[in-house]
Amino acid sequence: EDALRILRALRFASVFELEIEPATAEAAHTNKELLKEIAAERIQVELTKMLSGKGVQEILSKYADILAVVMPELEPMFGFEQHNHHHNSDVWNHTVKVVANAPANPVMRWTALLHDIGKPHCFSFDDQGVGHFFGHASKSTVIADELLQRLRFDNATRERITLLVKNHDTPLPADEKGVKRLMDRLGADAALQIVDIHR
Repeated sequence: EDALRILRALRFASVFELEIEPATAEAAHTNKELLKEIAAERIQVELTKMLSGKGVQEILSKYADILAVVMPELEPMFGFEQHNHHHNSDVWNHTVKVVANAPANPVMRWTALLHDIGKPHCFSFDDQGVGHFFGHASKSTVIADELLQRLRFDNATRERITLLVKNHDTPLPADEKGVKRLMDRLGADAALQIVDIHR
């Protein structure tokens, strides 16, 4: 009757750390395509609350196929192996862990979700067979900006999230002058958020 209830179930399960009853979960998976008929603004509200929940890791893991209906940009990450000793999981599972461990506020959780969304589009092997994702931060920024606009985010929030996505792999300086330059370039608040994303 109301496909938005699919996302509302995911939101409640995330916020209250609940397990969705099996028949309800099956119905959510079966009817996920109905979400295409729901207004973007309503989808954005549910997703934002879901991402900010304590139980978000399990929801992202179990219901990725549903999320891909409203955010098809996520799908290339599913099962995409990184072939790099710095990462012990595929792009999606890495992303899920980053989301779960990021500070539980909308800007940080959305940044965590989108920070590597461009990786599958930038993958290459070197001569030793090691995987690399050169330029993925810039590609992730472009994809994130388009997705956030489609979901009708306000400009200030969209601009902050894309700023953090663009700079998420900026090396953190260890000297006072470098810290000052980073804060001058990004602003004090955004610089501290970059530290949180690194962490």
